[in-house]
Amino acid sequence: MAVRLKVFQSLDVVRPIRLSVFSDRIEVTRRYGNVTRTRRIDYKRLSSVQIVDAKGSASVVLVDELGTVPVPLLGRSDARRARVLIEGLRKPRS
Repeated sequence: MAVRLKVFQSLDVVRPIRLSVFSDRIEVTRRYGNVTRTRRIDYKRLSSVQIVDAKGSASVVLVDELGTVPVPLLGRSDARRARVLIEGLRKPRS
């Protein structure tokens, strides 16, 4: 059973995006009015995690075999924390 470790909220108030980090996967949830879309990414399929700096905020870009999943308008500190947490969970435990 997966455990939710951390949830990061975007700063966008019109189309909020939520990045949920679980023990076995990552979920990116977007809201468009009444429609909610969730993309689940397994750590095994995740190829890279990048931070892209923009004016006043940062975005986390997740890349897997199906394409890229941007999570825009996170605060810089939240983006760094999300990347460190995801990179730590991607590493195999020895």
